[in-house]
Amino acid sequence: MSKRTLTRRSFIKGTTAAIGFPYIVSSAVLGAKAPSNRLRIGCIGTGRMGVGNMKQVLHLGLEKKYNAHVVALCDVDSKRLKNAALTVEKFYAGHDMNIKPRMYEDYRVMLADKDIDGVIIATPEHHHALSGVAAAKAGKDIYMQKPLTYSVVEGQKLVKAVRRNNVILQTGS
Repeated sequence: MSKRTLTRRSFIKGTTAAIGFPYIVSSAVLGAKAPSNRLRIGCIGTGRMGVGNMKQVLHLGLEKKYNAHVVALCDVDSKRLKNAALTVEKFYAGHDMNIKPRMYEDYRVMLADKDIDGVIIATPEHHHALSGVAAAKAGKDIYMQKPLTYSVVEGQKLVKAVRRNNVILQTGS
């Protein structure tokens, strides 16, 4: 019998994504009837953290209680973007689903897509606040990696945008 070692870091990483995932929801959380029963998630940033978060959504999203699909990806690095898209396509193909995520190089264009309910933001740290405020203004619920902001002013702008647009912001590490 093999013995697996569970470290504090791996436990926290796994449970943070699993616990935070249900909060990346749109109007259904607020009591309104969602246009569809499926959450459509976009990922901004397809580096190590972004792909890790994306894979959590892929796996958890198939569970009936979550029912979410990764439908869009965004990164300025075209190689990372294509690799992430291939990961999504292969995952869904393995579950007899033909889902090909839309690819964007500009997160602002992705945020304008009305077919996306929520976003995962895993960009370089200096860009978290900027893309977070833009996502809130676009009406997208947000799961964002830490640090959320670099300054009090950025933090105030992010909180104001989240409150004003009545969206959910969940942070993770």
